[in-house]
Amino acid sequence: MSALAERPAHVPRSRACAALGLSRTGTYPRARRRRSEPQTAAVQPRALSEPERQQIRDLAHSDEYRDASLPVIHATELNAGWIIASLSTFYRVLRADGEARERRAQRAPGKHAVPHLLADRPHACWSWDISKLPTLEPRR
Repeated sequence: MSALAERPAHVPRSRACAALGLSRTGTYPRARRRRSEPQTAAVQPRALSEPERQQIRDLAHSDEYRDASLPVIHATELNAGWIIASLSTFYRVLRADGEARERRAQRAPGKHAVPHLLADRPHACWSWDISKLPTLEPRR
């Protein structure tokens, strides 16, 4: 690299790199990133305060709505004229506490083998698309 830095001004960098067997793009100085402290997530200015979040929790845990779903709680409170938060915010607050989740049992999709048909004699396999049926003899 010192030979590249000491080259005469009339010799282009690309020719000097070709003569030295170096990649031209690797000879430019690189700005090094400084390792900074991990940045904390910015606080959303419109986020609910803790008393507002607690009000949602208290409403969901109240005896009046003990067996009601969140959409029913939200609709009932809207009809009464109380707008606490949106339905998605109700879910978000309770999900953060581990109280709301998908109620259906979820299972990862299984990997099923694709059925493979092999015709070894006439009328052995029937399919709606005969171009997909492999045979023992190559296609003529």
